[in-house]
Amino acid sequence: MPIFSGAERLFWQEVWENARLASCRAKPKARGIGWRMTPDELLKKLRDWGLGIDRRTLTNYIKGGLVTAPEQRSGGKGVKASFPEHAVAEAAAAVELMREHGWKKEKVLGARKFFASVASNDEDFSLFEKVEAEEFARLFVREGEAEKLRYALLVSQAKVYWTVLQMYYLKTLG
Repeated sequence: MPIFSGAERLFWQEVWENARLASCRAKPKARGIGWRMTPDELLKKLRDWGLGIDRRTLTNYIKGGLVTAPEQRSGGKGVKASFPEHAVAEAAAAVELMREHGWKKEKVLGARKFFASVASNDEDFSLFEKVEAEEFARLFVREGEAEKLRYALLVSQAKVYWTVLQMYYLKTLG
């Protein structure tokens, strides 16, 4: 009988310890690198910032390349979508530039693509942040005054996109 009571005591200590730890294990994961959000959470965040759009507009932004596409996985009752953390900043930047600044979808997309190409190279990106658009264009375009102007305009648009994107991304962190 003494062996059984010791084993029983150990069993109940283990049950108690697991019950104590269960509340810690059940907590949602903390926000950090790779934090994901559902489309409803993304739309709610935009509404909180005064940039409300509907789900159909968000879908159009994704199809148009203005917002990073969500990761989709099937989960019992249909497909579940989860956006990366920066998608809310991209959507907010697109909404603000189109509503407040009157940009067309193609202009936002062009600035986004140009910014992405510059941001992929650390040297170009540090130069992009420091110099004015005309100087940046002069460094990268050798021939044609019209081509330099077009490139400078693209750089200017990318800088505006970067500024707005950065502002909303900092809001997501805070």
